[in-house]
Amino acid sequence: MDKSEGKTMKAVLYQGNPYQMVVKDIPRPIIRAPTDAIIRVTTAAICGSDLHNYHGLFSTNNTPYTMGHEAVGLVHEIGSKVTKYKVGDRVVIPDFFAEHGVEIVYGEGDGVGTNAGGCQAEYVLAPRADDILFPIPSGTKHELDYLLCADIFASAWTSITSTGFQPGDIVAVCDAGPVGLLAAYSALLRGALRAYSIDHVEARLHRAKSIGAIPIDLRKGDPSSQILKLEPNSVKRTSDCVGFECINPQGKKEEAYILNDAVKVTSAGGGICLTGVYWRGPRDHAEPSQGPNWHTFSTISLLGGSETLPSRVVLCSQLLRSRL
Repeated sequence: MDKSEGKTMKAVLYQGNPYQMVVKDIPRPIIRAPTDAIIRVTTAAICGSDLHNYHGLFSTNNTPYTMGHEAVGLVHEIGSKVTKYKVGDRVVIPDFFAEHGVEIVYGEGDGVGTNAGGCQAEYVLAPRADDILFPIPSGTKHELDYLLCADIFASAWTSITSTGFQPGDIVAVCDAGPVGLLAAYSALLRGALRAYSIDHVEARLHRAKSIGAIPIDLRKGDPSSQILKLEPNSVKRTSDCVGFECINPQGKKEEAYILNDAVKVTSAGGGICLTGVYWRGPRDHAEPSQGPNWHTFSTISLLGGSETLPSRVVLCSQLLRSRL
C-alpha cells in the first residue's frame, strides 16, 4: 500500500464561490504510476492568475480543488521508475508541463490537462517526475529565489523572448507587479537599451525605477502617448503582463485597453507578447467558467503585414532563376 494512502493534509481550496478560499483537510496525493513522485511542499506562492480564480472569473466545473501552481519542496516518495530523484532531494515544481500531447497542470481543477492537484498544500503529486521537476541545492538559503523559477520569473523571461527581443531593443512592459517587474528586469539583463514599466501603483513604479526601468504612470494618461513623447520611433517590443483584468487611466475596468495601447506603442516589425490572461469572450461578472480556457497559454504567433522588401528580393531572384 502507498505510504500516503488514507492520510490527510491541509490545503487551500477554491469551492466555486468568488472571493472565498478555505483551508481544509483533504486526502494526501498517492503514487498513481511508477513515474510519479510525491513532493512535500516547503514554500508555495500566490500567482496573479490565482486572483482570477479568487474573483470567480476562472475555474472549472470540478470544484472544490486545491489552489496554487508555484512551489518548491522535498521529494517525499518516488515511484519505481523515477531515476533522477531520491527521497530528500529539494526541487522546483513547475506550474505547467506539456509534451507529446500530455499536459500536467497544477491548481486549476480536474479537467484541465492531467491535473495534479494544487501546490498550496502540504503535499503535491508530480507526474512524470523525471521530466517535470527541477533540482535545486539543499538548504533554504535561496528558497525564495528558486520559488520565482516555478512560474513568474520563467514566464517573464519567456514573455520577453516571445516578443522577438534582441539586445539593443527598446521595450515596454505593461504592469509593474511581480511578473511585469521581472519581465522588465529580464529585458535589461539581456541588453535592452531601455525598458519602460507601466503601472498605476506608486510603490510599484518606485520598484520599477529601482531595477533600472523607466516608470510610466497610467494615471497620467495613455501609456502609449507618454512613451511616444520619449520614443518618437516607438518601442520595438512590448510585453502585456496584465491581461483582461486591466483598467484605463480613469481607473475603470476595460478589458482590451492595455492590448490596444500596446499595439499603438509598438513599432512596425516589432513584437508583442500576451503574458497576462485573456479569454475567448468578455468577462464582466464573477462566475466561474464552464471549462478550461487556455487562450493565453496556446503560444500562438499572430503576425500582421503585407509585402516586404526582403520578400520581393527573394521572389524576384527566384523568378529570375526560373525556380517558381
